[in-house]
Amino acid sequence: MGASQRGRADRRCKDKAAGYEAPTSIEFREELARTATGKLQKFKRRQPYWAGQGRQVN
Repeated sequence: MGASQRGRADRRCKDKAAGYEAPTSIEFREELARTATGKLQKFKRRQPYWAGQGRQVN
C-alpha cells in the first residue's frame, strides 16, 4: 500500500470518528494468518507488538 492510500485511510478515520476513537496508527498487510477454517489468528498479529513484554495486557 502506498503512502497516499495510508493517508486517505487515516483522514477517513479521523473524519468519521471522534479523536479518541481514531486509531493512532494503521498498518496494511498483504496476507493475514488464518486457521484451516478461515478464522484470523489474532494472536499471531499481536506477537510483534508484545515481544519482550512480561504480560500481554494493556
